Amino acid sequence: MPRLSEEKINAAPFGSSNASIDDKGRIKLSTALQKFIQGQSDNRLYVTTLEDGVLAIYPAEVWQHNVAVMQETFEDPTAAETMTFLLHAMGGATEMDGQGRILIPAKLRDALDLTSEPLKANCFKGRIDVMRDSVFDRKVAEAMERRAQVLLQLKAKQFI
Repeated sequence: MPRLSEEKINAAPFGSSNASIDDKGRIKLSTALQKFIQGQSDNRLYVTTLEDGVLAIYPAEVWQHNVAVMQETFEDPTAAETMTFLLHAMGGATEMDGQGRILIPAKLRDALDLTSEPLKANCFKGRIDVMRDSVFDRKVAEAMERRAQVLLQLKAKQFI
C-alpha cells in the first residue's frame, strides 16, 4: 500500500476557514488551503462525499492511499466494493484552476446543497472538508457533546 507523505500531510493549515461557491459550481478555498493544494506533487484532486452534507476534497496522493486501503486492507470485500462504488458514483476527478477554484460535479453540488448558504472548510490528514455553515454548526455541537470522553482518551495518550 502506498505510504502517505507525512511532510505533505503535516503541511495542512490549522483551523477552519470560510469558503464560497460560484454560480458555475466552483469552490473557492482560503489562501492557506490553496497553498496546501499547490504544495502537492500531483495537482489532481478527487472530490466526493463520505458523510451527509460534507464535501471531501482529496489531493491525489491521499485519494490513492484511500483506494489502496479499500482494495487491499478492508476485511469485508463486499463493504469495500460498496464504498468504492458509492464514492466513485458521487465523486469525480478535478483540479484547482489558476484562480484557486475547484469545479465540483453538479450531482455532488446538488446532493450536498452547497449553494444554499455560506461554507466552511477545514483540513484533516490531508482531506479538505467543505460544508454549509449549518452542517458545520451541527458538527461542532456533536463534538461538544463527546469532548469530555475524547479528552480523557487524549490525555491518556499524553495530549497536553
